Amino acid sequence: VAFAPVACSNGGGSKEEEEEDERSGALLRLLVSAFDRREELAELLCLADVPEETRAAARCVAESAIKLGRHEAPGSAVAKVECGGVGGCGGASLDIGDATDLLLRLFCNTHSLDEGGMGIYAQASAINHDCDPNCTFFAAPSTPSSGSSSSVPGEALTVRSLREIQPGEELTIGYVPLRLPRAHRAQQLHRNYGFRCACRRCVAEEAEEDADDCATGEKALVALSAKLRAAIARGDASAEPSPLSKLLAQAKLLAHFNDVIAGQIGVDAAEAFVQVGRLNEAALAYHQVLARARALPFAFVAPHRASVGLALAALLLRMATRPASSDDEARVALGRAATEAREAQAALALCRGEDHETTRRAAVLLQRAASLGNARKEAKLLGKLLERQAGRASAGAAGESASIVCPPAEPGPERTWAGSDGEGPLGGS
Repeated sequence: VAFAPVACSNGGGSKEEEEEDERSGALLRLLVSAFDRREELAELLCLADVPEETRAAARCVAESAIKLGRHEAPGSAVAKVECGGVGGCGGASLDIGDATDLLLRLFCNTHSLDEGGMGIYAQASAINHDCDPNCTFFAAPSTPSSGSSSSVPGEALTVRSLREIQPGEELTIGYVPLRLPRAHRAQQLHRNYGFRCACRRCVAEEAEEDADDCATGEKALVALSAKLRAAIARGDASAEPSPLSKLLAQAKLLAHFNDVIAGQIGVDAAEAFVQVGRLNEAALAYHQVLARARALPFAFVAPHRASVGLALAALLLRMATRPASSDDEARVALGRAATEAREAQAALALCRGEDHETTRRAAVLLQRAASLGNARKEAKLLGKLLERQAGRASAGAAGESASIVCPPAEPGPERTWAGSDGEGPLGGS
């Protein structure tokens, strides 16, 4: 199902500015753009009972939006916020408390967009959270074919099912990164949305986890991540043996404490190995990340699994076509590349749709793997054919040489012999 946006705020500014505080900046721009529709949004969007520290942070952002109006051109949306607050520009009154409430309504009901920024989707915001949801969502540019009657420019939010859903079953999505440990998910949900999750996954994980062990294991993973970054900066990826391999082995043992950190360690190491041409080590690093993703019994892992699978497939295609690869290595690499691309395409078709850019990219990789595999088979068949033809030509040349060596005939009745072409009198020998 595709939902049209009520309001959107596109990502803006330099990369450094976005990295500094991307979410706060997007919320500020969204607050400004939604000012004229605050009464409508108040009816559409709930106001969660968030902790006091969240409200205090929202108040700071609201104050920034009001102050920003002093630097905007008169008549702009930001200026309306500032002028309305002081009552000197004829705008509707909006004090800091109203601005904070409006911002919290936006904060609790926005969806992050794929290309940066945020959007408000009135119907989609009514879908509840679950840490093992039956649906996923993504944003894509609005198109006339979406059937939307909204006049708000921006990206449409698409919600797709991850599995078969029974009639009457509630649709659910994930509000936070679902690969995070339970404690992190609980903290983000309470801080940002004002509730404590009690879904079946959270209840089961809380009963099994040891808080002290989880904290110690995650601390060790954070330290490993810092060591990896330092090793990559020193150029250790090209060392023999590489210290990165040892760090990967340690991260593999600790991955169950925080799969997100462990997965990023694997991806960073793989990319570092690729940069120095160590493709075998890079493929092994990707494989370890992918193996952990496949071991997770959750449908929501499909996009992550597909992303790593596509990276591995592209790397395997590169390995299959390098001159140093033997025939057996090329055959194995091509077969595995085709398998990974095929599985990624199926997963992306489920959670993103056949027409999504990433699904098409997986199809291109699969087609390339198939083409390279067919070309390799044709080259091998051609080589065998040439070998057989060369063998026949050699055998024919040897037979012709032998046929012209003949002892002189003994005196007596006329005798003839067959030449190399097999022709001769029927009585010849």
